[in-house]
Amino acid sequence: MSVADHTMVFYDGGCGLCHRAVRFAIAHDGDGSRFRFASLDSTALRRRVPPAARAGLPDSIVALTPGGALLVRSAAVLHILERV
Repeated sequence: MSVADHTMVFYDGGCGLCHRAVRFAIAHDGDGSRFRFASLDSTALRRRVPPAARAGLPDSIVALTPGGALLVRSAAVLHILERV
């Protein structure tokens, strides 16, 4: 996989679902090629997600797929499960 093939996972540090999903993804991404991680208040999110899309994001887990889809909550978790 190339660097462009990774999913960016943005998370809320106080969210239990986020914490468990991130730990699961890290544990199941042996070579570190499938995922990159950053908090919801990071510059990484501001660089990759337009302001209009950021405005509607919940304080939960968000996945930006290699294809550019922005998935939230359970859809983001399902995407992570599919990638592992």
